[in-house]
Amino acid sequence: MTSKVQCLPTDIPEHIDIDVSELMLHQSIRVKDVPTNPKWKAVTDGETMLVHVVMPKVEEVATTTAAEGAVAAPAAAGATAAEPEVIKKGKTDEKEEKEKK
Repeated sequence: MTSKVQCLPTDIPEHIDIDVSELMLHQSIRVKDVPTNPKWKAVTDGETMLVHVVMPKVEEVATTTAAEGAVAAPAAAGATAAEPEVIKKGKTDEKEEKEKK
């Protein structure tokens, strides 16, 4: 969200930091709640909402798929690591040499 500020060209802020670490569910920060600075003045309406904390929306299908993927991934990784290395026996090599000649 961009908000408009009024200031001198040399005082244009790159960004304005807002601490949201203390916000709880359904709380918000509006332009009027942002700490003021003597170098700039907010021009955007004070009631304009900048931040609002809401519950995340999760689809049931996405959760199931993610859970299945998490279970399948370790099993697949374990299966690859648990497979023994196959070493050819001497007789197979002799048969291949005869076929080559």
